[in-house]
Amino acid sequence: MIQYTARAGGMPVQCWIKMSRRDGELLHYLVRQNGKLVSKELLQQQFFADRKNRAAALIYSIWQIRQYLLIADMQCDCLRTIHGYGYRFDAQLSGLEILTTPAVSPAPLAEPCAG
Repeated sequence: MIQYTARAGGMPVQCWIKMSRRDGELLHYLVRQNGKLVSKELLQQQFFADRKNRAAALIYSIWQIRQYLLIADMQCDCLRTIHGYGYRFDAQLSGLEILTTPAVSPAPLAEPCAG
């Protein structure tokens, strides 16, 4: 489970999204790099070194993360592909205000947030 705090109607809300550990760690990393461009080579090496086809694994993981983010915010456009280089997470490009970075949690602490 990935837990995060969002703001809904001006009030902080604890939310969670069920995702794989690797996807959660990748999302956590990208959120911590908010606004910074991160190379796909760095992400492939850091998160998919154990995979034969690192590029395809990264692309699929990014696609899955985008699907998870759409659960929380149907307008979410905060995870951008910078063609030929990598990815950038920008919390300002979404109606979802992430107040704390996602952290891997063993069990949900609240009901999931719906967009």
